[in-house]
Amino acid sequence: MPRRVSVRPPPIAPEAPNGTRSYRFELALSSPPSRLWPYVSNTDRVNRAVGLPHVTFEEIAAPRGAARKTGRFRVLGMDVAWEEHPFEWVHEREHSVFRRHIGGPLAWLENLVKVAPREGGGTSLVHEVTVAPRGALGVVSAFVEIQWKLGRKLAAVYRRMDEAARRPSPEVDPFEPPHEPSPAQLARVTAGVARLSSLADRRFPRPLLDRLGDLLLRAPDKRVERIRPYALADAWGERRPEVLDLLLYAANVGLVDIAWDLLCPACYVAHEIAPSLDRISQQGSCGACGETYTRDLVGSIELIFRPHREVRDVATAVYCAGSPAMRSHVLVQQVLAPNERRAVVVPLPRADLLIRVERRPLSAELSSSPAGLSRECEVRVGAEALEVLPPIVRAGEVEISLVNETPSHQVIRLERPPQKVDSVTAAAAMTHPTFQGFFSAELLPEGQHLRVSHMAFVAVEVDDRARVLRDLGDAVAFARYGELVRLVEDLVEREQGAVYRSSLDAIVAAFPAAAPAVRAALAIVASARGGGPLPVRVAVHAGRCIAVTRGARLEYFGETIERTMALLADGSAGTVAVSSAVDDDPAALFAMQVPGVDRKVGTSRAGEYGGRRVTRLSPS
Repeated sequence: MPRRVSVRPPPIAPEAPNGTRSYRFELALSSPPSRLWPYVSNTDRVNRAVGLPHVTFEEIAAPRGAARKTGRFRVLGMDVAWEEHPFEWVHEREHSVFRRHIGGPLAWLENLVKVAPREGGGTSLVHEVTVAPRGALGVVSAFVEIQWKLGRKLAAVYRRMDEAARRPSPEVDPFEPPHEPSPAQLARVTAGVARLSSLADRRFPRPLLDRLGDLLLRAPDKRVERIRPYALADAWGERRPEVLDLLLYAANVGLVDIAWDLLCPACYVAHEIAPSLDRISQQGSCGACGETYTRDLVGSIELIFRPHREVRDVATAVYCAGSPAMRSHVLVQQVLAPNERRAVVVPLPRADLLIRVERRPLSAELSSSPAGLSRECEVRVGAEALEVLPPIVRAGEVEISLVNETPSHQVIRLERPPQKVDSVTAAAAMTHPTFQGFFSAELLPEGQHLRVSHMAFVAVEVDDRARVLRDLGDAVAFARYGELVRLVEDLVEREQGAVYRSSLDAIVAAFPAAAPAVRAALAIVASARGGGPLPVRVAVHAGRCIAVTRGARLEYFGETIERTMALLADGSAGTVAVSSAVDDDPAALFAMQVPGVDRKVGTSRAGEYGGRRVTRLSPS
C-alpha cells in the first residue's frame, strides 16, 4: 500500500468545532484490485449509483498551483456548497478527495477508498468518509446521510462491481439497473431498427441491430450520454468500421444524433460537448487543468453519438468532476502542501513515463525498465525546475518520494503516454464516406479554420495531357476524365478517404492516416494500368495543415498540400511518388510491401523540394 512519509491532515483544514467523525465501510470482494479499479475509480458513476444529486461546478481562478473549483448540490432541503481540491490517487491502490464546505452542516469532508489484495485471492476494499460537523445539525446530518443512507448503498454498488469484474459483459452495467423504456420510446426505436434492417444499399446483421436497439432502450443514461463508436465496437467484439457505419446510418434515420467531444490535449479529458462543428472555435480552455489551447481536428475533437431526444432525453449531468477514471493514463496524482515531502509506492509498467506539475510548464521523463537498478526515485518541485533522480528505475514496485520546495500547493502527476486509439477524430469523420454522404453540411464556421496536426493526401494527375487531348479529342478526353473521377472516388471511399478537390488539373483526396492513402494510391495506378480511362501519375504525402470552409465545402490548405502536388513531378505514368514523411510511417511502409510492387528510393526533382528523399512505387 502507498506509504506517506508526511503526516497529512486534509489540506487547509479548518478547526472542527465538535471534532471529527469517521465512517468506515469494509468489504471482502472476490475480484482482484486490477479488475475492480476501473469501476472503483469511476467516482462520477459511483456517486450517481449511490443516489447523490448531480453537482453544479464553478471554476475558481488560480493562475498557479492547484486547480480549484466550487461544487454545489441540494440535499435534505439544504443547499450544500464546497471548495473541491484535486483528487489524489495511486493506480490500483487508492483514491481520495478533500472538500472544504462553504457554510452548511459540515466544515469539511474527506473521502478515501483503498483496495488491496487479500491472501488467497480477491480484494479488501475500505471506503472511509471523515467529516468535521458544524454543531448538532452537522452531527445528525452526517450520521443520516453517510452511516445510514450511504453505507447501505455503497455495499450494494461495490458488490455489483465485483460481479461485473468476475463476469464482464457489455450488456450488464455494474452501477445502475437498466432503463425502463416508455411505450413511445419502444415504438420509436422499433421503427428505427426496422428502417435500418430494410435498407437496400446497406445490410447490417440482425444481432447487431438488436444490440443497438437494446443499448438505446435499456442502458443507463450515463452509458449513452457519450456513445463512442470504436469503444462500443471493442466492447461488443464487433468490427469498428461496421459499428461506426451503423451509428451513422442510425443518425440518418433519427435514432441518434451526432455530437463532438471537445478534449483537452493536456489532460485528455472531454470537458465540453458541441452539437455541431460550426459551434467550435479555434481556441479552447479546460477547467479541469486550467490549460488554454488551440483546437485540432485530430487531437482535441472527437465524434460521438447521443440518443435522439425523442428516443431518450439524456441530459449530460456531472456527479464528480475529478474522477480518476477520467484520466486513466495517470498512474499517480498527489497534492503536496508547501514544503511537504511524501512517499508513495506504485507498480510501474515497463514504459517511458512523464512527470508533470499542473498549471506549470514543468515536466520530466522517468523510464521504468528491467534494466533499471533502483527501486526508489525522488521528484523535487522547485520554483523554476522539476528534478527527477534517478531518471531510470526498475519496472515493478517503486517508491517515489515527492518533494514540494515551493511556498504553494502543487499537483504532481505521473503519467504514461495516453492510448487514444479508440477515438473517431473529427479529421477521420470528415473523410469517412458515410459521414460525407449523410452530413456533408457539417462544416466549420465560415471564415474560420481549425488546425489538423496530421492528414494524408493523395494527388492524381492525368499523365501527358497534351498527348491525351491530341489522341482522343476534347469531348472524348473530357468523358474519360469523368470516368477517372468516379473511379478515384470509389477507390478512395473503400479506404475511408474523401475526394475534396477534382479540378481538371488534379484530383486530391484526404485520409486520416498514411497507410490507407498508400493503399488507395496503389489501387488507382493498378486500375489505370489495367485498362483504366486515362494514364495517371499519383503522389502521396502527409503532414499538418488547416481545414477551412469555402463555398459550403470543406477544404484543406497548407504546405502539406503544396508538397503533395509538387511530388507529382517525381512520378511517371502508372507510378506512385511517396514522400519521406509517408515512407517513415511503419503502417504505410507495410502497405507498400505487397507482391508485385517495385519500390525504389531516390531524390526529388520537384522545384524547391529538390533533393528530398522520394520513394517510387511501380505496380507490375
